[in-house]
Amino acid sequence: MEEARIRYLVLGYMQEALTAAERSEFLAYTEKEEGSAVLSSVLEEMLRDAKPAADFNHEPFQEVWQKIVAMDKGLPERAKANIRTLRWPRLVAAASVILLLAAGVLIWRNGDRQLVSVIPKPVLKAENNDAAPGSRKATLTLADGTRMVLDSIANGNAAKQGDVTVVKRDGLVAYKGESGPGERLYYNTITVPRTGLYQLVLADGSKVWLNAESSLRFPVSFSGKDRRVELMGEGYFEVAKNREKPFHVMVSGMDVEVLGTHFNINAYGDEPAIKTTLLEGSVKVSRPSIQPVELKPGQQASLSLQSGAPQIEVRTDVAIDEVMAWKNGNFKFNQTDITTMMRQAQRWYDITVTYPDGVPSDKFSGTISRDVNLSQFLKILDYSDVHAGIAGKTVTIKP
Repeated sequence: MEEARIRYLVLGYMQEALTAAERSEFLAYTEKEEGSAVLSSVLEEMLRDAKPAADFNHEPFQEVWQKIVAMDKGLPERAKANIRTLRWPRLVAAASVILLLAAGVLIWRNGDRQLVSVIPKPVLKAENNDAAPGSRKATLTLADGTRMVLDSIANGNAAKQGDVTVVKRDGLVAYKGESGPGERLYYNTITVPRTGLYQLVLADGSKVWLNAESSLRFPVSFSGKDRRVELMGEGYFEVAKNREKPFHVMVSGMDVEVLGTHFNINAYGDEPAIKTTLLEGSVKVSRPSIQPVELKPGQQASLSLQSGAPQIEVRTDVAIDEVMAWKNGNFKFNQTDITTMMRQAQRWYDITVTYPDGVPSDKFSGTISRDVNLSQFLKILDYSDVHAGIAGKTVTIKP
């Protein structure tokens, strides 16, 4: 096994960030006779390259790793024995390690300037020259043009349109009832601003989560032969099954058709591609003049928005946890360039990002809670050769 792969598995295991298959791969490797020596060598190198940080306390590496072993009831006995035989005296001598599992932080830096960190989930009070994280907020526009700020109205029945009632509950809005054949079709639009997040339950029982700077236009009931909604931005869908009424998500001229499934669509205008990622079931992605594609779970259809003839590319090497991190309350990066990372920050913290001296080429990996302030988010840059300064709503990035 390549050292880069071992390094990735060790780190992911410590963070509890591995998929089930990756965790099984790691545990199987630790059971091998040669596992102890190779793990020891990799850990030594990681500690030797670690970058110290004055604002974090230090804890002996051996003690922390033994805690991990003790807590993991599923770790095979042979694996525990191999781990305990690592050359600890030499490892502990690397005083630059920063390993604070109690605080939820694991940080080091290697020769490629890759940073990996996990930041805990306190909701911090924003101080001067800082920005608080986003929260649940959205505006609902009814068919008659009435606008309702959902985070400021009381729970309960919020509006009625035909035979359909709009019900607001903590953190979501739901539609109850069904219009009869021939009745007027009412359309509503839910708009989530920057720094926002909201959940919607449609009249058929389908659930939609909308990310910051997104909107969804939808009928208050589905009385026709199919179910159609229009998305801008990013949304995760859990569609109620109904073989008689296919569900369609229209996004930037593209049609995602499903019968009942779980999938995510990222269609922000400032992203280079529209990405449809399937978690469960099946979907068909199509666009005029382009050959449609059908996805299987774990696959992603990517429609490039760059110049040239548009085409849909299907990827099978998709990190589902990275795609779904926003819904699960995190930012998650995997060798991500700084512009991609900061586009997510712009939408969540409502900031503008500038690069006066050019865009740094550094790539970053790690998981950060979306519940932290902007200054906490930007700490991920402090452990590379990149500096971020905050001035009001503007973040300046410099090498």
